[in-house]
Amino acid sequence: MSITNYSYYSEASRLPVESQECKIIDNQVVEISNLIVYSFVLSADVQVSHHIANEPLQKWYQSDSGCWVIKHAVDKPVWHRVHDQLNNEFHYHVVARMSTKDQTFFKLKFQ
Repeated sequence: MSITNYSYYSEASRLPVESQECKIIDNQVVEISNLIVYSFVLSADVQVSHHIANEPLQKWYQSDSGCWVIKHAVDKPVWHRVHDQLNNEFHYHVVARMSTKDQTFFKLKFQ
């Protein structure tokens, strides 16, 4: 599983936030929601920042936390680029849908 999708947003407050949902996994009801698992910032002065963003995304993907998220995410993680016009920066966020149990483990171990 790899990070495949991305989208553009003009404000950080407009990141896609889905309410919690419940799914039945292994005959148990599991709460699932989004979690920002990795973030970084690039200057908007760079013309093709999404190409330059590939390096930190790949490093994260190959890190311990990235491998753990890929293994435990319910859907493929996606990345979003948010343009901060005030500071002339692009904020990149990797968002994964995980169970609340996995989110708690991730926060305790990797954040």
